[in-house]
Amino acid sequence: MWSLLIGLWLLGGTAMAPVDSLEQWMQEGVVLLPAHPEQAVVLLERVVQRDSTYTSPRHGPALYWLGQSQWLQDHTSDALNAWERGITLLQQQGWFDVRLAEAYVRGVFTVQDRKRYARGAEVYQQLLALLDEPSPGAEALHILKSHLEALSWILPPAFQQRIHLAEILKEEQVPGPNVGALLLAWWRSQDPLPATRRNERLEEHLERVGYALKHFVDPDEGFDDRARIYVRLGPPWRRVPLSIGGPWLRRKVFDRSPTLMEIQFPQGEFWVYRHVHEDAQYIFVSKDNKPYRLGTSFDLIPSFLLTGIGATTRGQEKAKAAIRILAELYGQLATNHPLFGLRYQDIATYALWIDEQELAEETANWVRRRSQMTDLPDELDPETQRELNMAEMQGAPVMGNARLPGFGFSDEQPHQFALRTIQEGKLEEEQAIWRREEHVPPVYSNIFEEAERLPIATRLVRFLDMDGTTRTVLYWSASNEALRPGERARKVLEESGMVGTDYLITATLAQRDAAYRTRTLHVRRLQLWQTDLTTEGVMQPVLLTTRGDTGLYHLTLQVSEFALDRTATPPRPGPLLKITSIRFDSLRALRADPAVLEMSDLLPLWYDPSASDTLPGRPYPFARLSPDVPLALYFEVYHLTFGPDDRTRYEVAYEVRRREGGGLLRRDREVQTRSSTVYEGTSRTAREYVVLDLRAWERAKELEVVVRVRDLVSGQEVSRSIRFEVVRS
Repeated sequence: MWSLLIGLWLLGGTAMAPVDSLEQWMQEGVVLLPAHPEQAVVLLERVVQRDSTYTSPRHGPALYWLGQSQWLQDHTSDALNAWERGITLLQQQGWFDVRLAEAYVRGVFTVQDRKRYARGAEVYQQLLALLDEPSPGAEALHILKSHLEALSWILPPAFQQRIHLAEILKEEQVPGPNVGALLLAWWRSQDPLPATRRNERLEEHLERVGYALKHFVDPDEGFDDRARIYVRLGPPWRRVPLSIGGPWLRRKVFDRSPTLMEIQFPQGEFWVYRHVHEDAQYIFVSKDNKPYRLGTSFDLIPSFLLTGIGATTRGQEKAKAAIRILAELYGQLATNHPLFGLRYQDIATYALWIDEQELAEETANWVRRRSQMTDLPDELDPETQRELNMAEMQGAPVMGNARLPGFGFSDEQPHQFALRTIQEGKLEEEQAIWRREEHVPPVYSNIFEEAERLPIATRLVRFLDMDGTTRTVLYWSASNEALRPGERARKVLEESGMVGTDYLITATLAQRDAAYRTRTLHVRRLQLWQTDLTTEGVMQPVLLTTRGDTGLYHLTLQVSEFALDRTATPPRPGPLLKITSIRFDSLRALRADPAVLEMSDLLPLWYDPSASDTLPGRPYPFARLSPDVPLALYFEVYHLTFGPDDRTRYEVAYEVRRREGGGLLRRDREVQTRSSTVYEGTSRTAREYVVLDLRAWERAKELEVVVRVRDLVSGQEVSRSIRFEVVRS
């Protein structure tokens, strides 16, 4: 484990100049750094040239400060080179500096230097490992706090409670034992592409954190709420600033109320994640230049404008102002999300009606005064005349009671409409927030957006080998339709000039231990000819096998479809067209104790009694099946007990639980069917299968099959179950 260098440094470098001189240059450079980084860099480079590993007892590594001086001058590449060099040199001496490492990680992902992402992610993991140091120190925890806070937005709640993350962030508790190891194991579990050497999800997270550190941090209060959403979901599909202003609103609202100014309105942003979920929309509000916080549209309006609305003259004027401001605000929101569309239509229509009514009154007053007085101008003021002309062009009345366009006469006075709109709007947004919390995933990754998703069917079956370890067989398949390039993939093929190509499928199954460290990668490659995909059907199931597991283990399957470049010799993978990744977490090895009855998982087969291999049919990895599928369930039984006659005797019973459609006006019903058979044998291991005739259950919608094996000699019993959705052809 790395020793932690923080605060006082005990290690001195092998100086090529007197240590006093190096320390003096170092001291002067650090003092000059904030105001004069260009002068500081001269002194710090002098130190590094004399001794690149020099570490000041007071200030730490010289390369850290050299990188800081270059960073402040926007020489970001030089700064990253200095920090990376410092990390490497210190590691060669068995040391690790948290400030140096955090500066490098922050720098790499802030400037999005993708060539350094792998190294940056590696250093980040070394920072997390510091949490398992006997005494990481308050300064180290303070430096790591921003990263721990970002983790609190994406870690599952149960995991956060397990490591007491909230208490660590509040500095109420130092990290407990193995917190760093647990976090590292969790990050390994998130690696979506086991066929690569990198953890793409970790790099994506650090890139988001780097962006948040650059754009969404308040110097005094740290991250704002935009950072939290950005780290969770990534860049929004649309991000628009929200502002209250413009000539129309200024003339209709602000010019009529000297005490009301545009500066009184909070700043706002509207984020929409259409690619994540239709309910993923967020309004952020910054009041008095404070950090942005999640809010609603009504938080963008000063509270005094939403109170005091009533039937009095003052209350009616406030209502009109509120209606016009809401119309302006919802006009901006409605163009970006349908949630606000209907409300905007109602408010904008009513605001237009108010304008027409005011124009009608102004026109009537002008006509009346014109008939009574001779010193009035022959025409209305230009703005009023323009509005009058526009109203006449739209066919709206300008005398008497103005109508609500398209809706007949308005039955609501402005204060009534405003109060109802505010009340209904707040309720709608509360419901929208509830739906957002219910439907939007806690974390969304963009890793697979560059290629189409490849929908596949999988089936995982555990068997017990003779050496007592568990052998896991994964069967996967896909339909020809799923394997054919979609619109995005066809575009990739056209751009690469590979239209009409064949395809290469690469399937990688990563076998991982309890801490998600990869033990073995199992790879299968197969070629698909374009003509094979022109018909309907499914590909033959592909088998991947892992061996040797004895406890808790995890598997991750990655399947990638490439265009096959036959212009190369030998042919090689071309552009990536489709990809998928599936995790199988927290698998348990089968029990190896010979005194305990054990059973494999159930392997569904497309039953074929004439099959020449050891299985009576080919594996059926799909979760959906039709009644015409001849289904068999294969399984193995281990550790049967011999009776007095040196024979085993056991009972195999299966129970089919099915949900049947009740038809029109009738509820679905649950139906169960049971059957059992007694077998005898001469081996402690038995290989059996049951055949199910689904045609007898033509009305079934869902099936659950439970197979129980009871050892009639020892009395032990073990069971396995499997579920299917039944579909009609």
